[in-house]
Amino acid sequence: MELRRESNVFKILAPVLIIVLLTLLGVVIGFVISRSDDNNRIMHHIYINDIRIGNMDKEQAKLVLSKKYDNNNDNFITIFFDNQKHDFKLADLGITYDLDHTINKALKEGQNQKGVFSKIFKFTYRFRKKVLPLSIRLDEKVFDKIVGELLSEINKEATEAKIEIINDELIIVNGKSGVGFSRDDIKKEVINAVINDIKSIKLFSKQLKPKEINVDELYEEFTGDPVDAHFEVKDNEAVLIAEKYGVTFDKEVARKIIEENREEGKRFTIPVTLIKPKRFQDEIKDYLFRDVLGEYSTGYQTSSVNRAINVELASSKLNGVVLGPGDEFSFNNVVGERSAKNGYKTAHVYIAGMIEDGIGGGICQVSSTLYNAVLKSNLEITERRNHQLIVGYVPLGQDATVSYGAIDFKFKNNTEYPIKIVTTNKNRVMHVKILGTKFENIDISIENKILSTTPYTTIEKLDPSLPAGVRKVTQKGANGYVVESYKIIKKDGKIIDRVYLGKSTYKPTNEYVSVGTNPTISIDPQNDGIDTQNNLVNEENNGQPVINEPAQDVQNSQQQAENPDLQNTQDIFFE
Repeated sequence: MELRRESNVFKILAPVLIIVLLTLLGVVIGFVISRSDDNNRIMHHIYINDIRIGNMDKEQAKLVLSKKYDNNNDNFITIFFDNQKHDFKLADLGITYDLDHTINKALKEGQNQKGVFSKIFKFTYRFRKKVLPLSIRLDEKVFDKIVGELLSEINKEATEAKIEIINDELIIVNGKSGVGFSRDDIKKEVINAVINDIKSIKLFSKQLKPKEINVDELYEEFTGDPVDAHFEVKDNEAVLIAEKYGVTFDKEVARKIIEENREEGKRFTIPVTLIKPKRFQDEIKDYLFRDVLGEYSTGYQTSSVNRAINVELASSKLNGVVLGPGDEFSFNNVVGERSAKNGYKTAHVYIAGMIEDGIGGGICQVSSTLYNAVLKSNLEITERRNHQLIVGYVPLGQDATVSYGAIDFKFKNNTEYPIKIVTTNKNRVMHVKILGTKFENIDISIENKILSTTPYTTIEKLDPSLPAGVRKVTQKGANGYVVESYKIIKKDGKIIDRVYLGKSTYKPTNEYVSVGTNPTISIDPQNDGIDTQNNLVNEENNGQPVINEPAQDVQNSQQQAENPDLQNTQDIFFE
């Protein structure tokens, strides 16, 4: 009876005891887990090499680690190259400790787990040890320099294959192996030693093999199309470049020959096919600037001193300019800014349809003379614009205005050889000659057709400073025109082409006349510049230049024909 009663008591108390124990265990585990669930602390039993930083915050861990891993200390590593011992400061190798990265890495340990699994995972670190490597920084340039200097002393480097083409053979002398240490192997071993706090490592030399001959790389390096002898322009000088034979070979034949000749230091050949160029330097060396492609002259005998200075200064900038095949000439780039600083003077320019004084007057005569020489040379015009008003130094349709920073004159050397611009100024005549190389008897002429004429308007202004009845012309008038231009190309005297150059539109130039109204002033027959018979004062007789006819500006003739408004986009056009 007693045994049965005790058994019943145990049956009643046992579950109660189990529940109590489990509850206590849960409380303990919960407490421990809650202590482990601090993301600002490193988990228990985390080590960096042999230093425990578990349950520390960032500052505590850094303080502990810096006692051993301090970049300010002389930290060494010993490397045995076979039996040669070399000691290096880590700093000299470009290696520094990165404690911040090391600690951040330790803090992140276990953070990739989520929810309850994160708590359990962190809890397990109270019972197991985790060792993390030290983080470092490596300056590869410093490391490679120091190690490279050492290897140059202790290595017997491999000899690479020698390859050259002689006549119709690709001659190869195989390389030879050397003995020594690989820079990449040294780097790998040193990094591993430092992050694991190993102070000494031993490396063993090995065979250093030369680079294997790769047929595809061989083909890429040694084959190619033939290159004709030609001229290249460098620093405004035409340089003769020698011809080069083309080379090719059969890749499969080359692979077989290379495979059969693997012995180190062995000499063997691969047959190649040479491709002859079409043009040799001995043939073309006398072609350079052999011919006059085209030339043109304009006069400025009646120009003012300042205008003449501007013409001659701009002309000198053009003299000697050399363009290679395909090169484009820019007048503004070559001549530069027309400013007093650059030596240009004040002379007459066109401003909003009026003749006034401005810096650089006369420059457009230079660009227009060049334009005509370029036309005569049959070169490609890429940008040209006519003046707003006509000019007297070239025929209608054959002018080219420029304005620095706004309007340019450009052309391209579309020949196979360099060209040179040669300018001279003698007796107030500017001459432009373009030298180059031509092989056909080509003659160029320009044909201009006037499509319409717009008469100019005379504007009178009363002037009390002049005697009554006297009329003084202060600006001569000129008609406006629309002109179509063509380039006529003749070969051996026969027309072979008629090329449309474009349409040039010129506005009429108003004539301005001052009419005298003062009856108290008498006309002096001795006064220069006054026509006593017609009561006319001629400004030209007083030394003031006048225009013969008006002018405008042209960019590309075709573009201008499509967009006539383009002519009116600028106010200043130099004459």
